[in-house]
This record gives sequence, structure tokens and C-alpha cells, in this order.
Amino acid sequence: MKKEFKLFLKEITDLKERDLDDLITLFFETVHTVNKEDYDQIQLNVWAPKNIDSEKWRKRISNNYLFVARDERIVGFGELSPDGCISMLYVHKDYLRRGIGKELLDLMVEKARELNILEIFTEASITSKPFFESQGFKIVKKQVKTFNNVNFINYQMKKTII
Repeated sequence: MKKEFKLFLKEITDLKERDLDDLITLFFETVHTVNKEDYDQIQLNVWAPKNIDSEKWRKRISNNYLFVARDERIVGFGELSPDGCISMLYVHKDYLRRGIGKELLDLMVEKARELNILEIFTEASITSKPFFESQGFKIVKKQVKTFNNVNFINYQMKKTII
């Protein structure tokens, strides 16, 4: 049975400390479970370290639009920057394949249209590439990114907003 969830644009000023902790926990758990088929443990630890600085996260998302899906808890979130970059889109491992990612992406596209952005883009992981392709994103290029001296394969992808 498909569970209902609520989606909304969360203003950074409305983001409570508990919410921020929940976002960070969801991010950490998602990276370490969902992406483990495509990345090794060293890569996962660099991507989502055990001790994430919540203040750095707060500053990072304070300049962007944060979209949150909530059930009894936060079950997904996405972040859209004012230039059209989707820098984060994560769904809780227990809520995958329920349409949450698509709904969050749809809200980000709607917001991009409001901002008169003609194209949205992302750097998709190996794991998320098929999702973005299914939503009309095209691969610009496959790339190797280095973060904290660890290499990651990901894909520059974009989608034209009509």
C-alpha cells in the first residue's frame, strides 16, 4: 500500500535544528545504503562522513530553495540553487520508488520556471543517473571528480525547461 506524504518548500528560516539533523541523517543513511552498489566504502565515507558539520549545511542551504517530503518524519528532500543547479535530491531508503523523488523534482522544476530559469542541471551519481534520465535529463558528459583526494564517477546532466 502506497503511503501518503506531504511535500512543501521549506524556508531556511523555518528549518528547526531537529529538521536539520533529520536531513543530515537521511543524507548519511541514503548515501551509505542506496549508493553502496556503485561506490566503494572509502568513497561513501568521503561523500557522507560520519560527523557532518550541521552549521556548514545550514549555511549551504541558506542560499538555495529546499524542498522537503514528510511522512511522520522527513522522507526526502531536494535543493535547488537560484542558477538552476539541483545539488541534492535524496529519498529515504525505506521510501524509494514511491514517487517522492519525482514529486520533489517536479516542485524544483516549477520553482525554476517561476525564476525564469530555462535549464536545470545536476551532477548525478552513478546510482541516480537512471532516475534523472527517466525525468528527461540528458547526459552532458561523464566525469571523474576528486573530492578529498578520492575520485568519483558522476554525470553532468541537464534538462531544458519548457
